[in-house]
Amino acid sequence: QLSQPDESSIQISVSDDGDGVPGDQIESIFAPFFTTKTKGTGLGLAISRRIIDAHLGRIYVGESETGGATFVVEIPVHLRIGKVESAAG
Repeated sequence: QLSQPDESSIQISVSDDGDGVPGDQIESIFAPFFTTKTKGTGLGLAISRRIIDAHLGRIYVGESETGGATFVVEIPVHLRIGKVESAAG
């Protein structure tokens, strides 16, 4: 889901109906090499956070309406001559 809660940012949220993220792992899932999968590298969310941080945004996770996980990405924007651009350029 894409939304613009105010003029200063855009918000993208992605939800699933899986098992969710246990509360004690919420911060750990963004650390490099953290994985709960036998064949996972633990790099996906770490790389995502670095890219989002580079654009002065943030990513966080919560519980979805169906009990799974909802990941939310917020990216600041600014308007320039009718064109929306990210804060990073």
